[in-house]
Amino acid sequence: MKFCIFVVSLILAISISGCAVLFSPVATPFSPNNRTVNFKNGVPYYIPYGVKYVLVTDEVLTGLNEYGYDGCNVGDVFWAKTANYDRAIEIIKQGEITQQQEKEAMDILLTQGEFGCSSPMSQAELNYVMQQQQIRAQISQQQAIQNQMAIQNSANSMQQRNMQMQQNMQNFQYTPPTNYAEQTFQKMQQHNQMQQLKQLNRNLEGINDYLRYGY
Repeated sequence: MKFCIFVVSLILAISISGCAVLFSPVATPFSPNNRTVNFKNGVPYYIPYGVKYVLVTDEVLTGLNEYGYDGCNVGDVFWAKTANYDRAIEIIKQGEITQQQEKEAMDILLTQGEFGCSSPMSQAELNYVMQQQQIRAQISQQQAIQNQMAIQNSANSMQQRNMQMQQNMQNFQYTPPTNYAEQTFQKMQQHNQMQQLKQLNRNLEGINDYLRYGY
């Protein structure tokens, strides 16, 4: 049962060691390549979003090697997808577990592409990653400002069209129709202008609501 003890200790160690940022800035499916800098005992590691992790000790390394995974070194952090960890911990919580349950828990924890190890970052690596994150943040901020300006410009343009149509309606000179066909045409013209004005007003209200409330 030595390996079983390792399984329990590993999963519980992950539970108390901490977790990386659980939520990515943008809601996306889990990807081991979508990473952020996280510190463990003051040491920086480049860890995926949405994982829980543990510092690799001699005991943890031995257990992982016995299970067939040799991608870690002492001093690394071993990480696993949070959802997989949560499923594995439910098995461990059942109390004394069988070898089959032990294997099931580890199979879940070590799902292909959803676990791994990260080595400590060098100062140069840390500086590079932090610089890239700052650049991406600045680009996102600039794009947000540009989008806001585009929406505001659209609102201003629609406002001007609205005012122009209202002015046209006020300046509309009514000429008594000379026949039924002309009378019908003028009514249709007035109706179309009113419909366009109403649609512009609805669009303008929608844009104003978005600018004011964000929806």
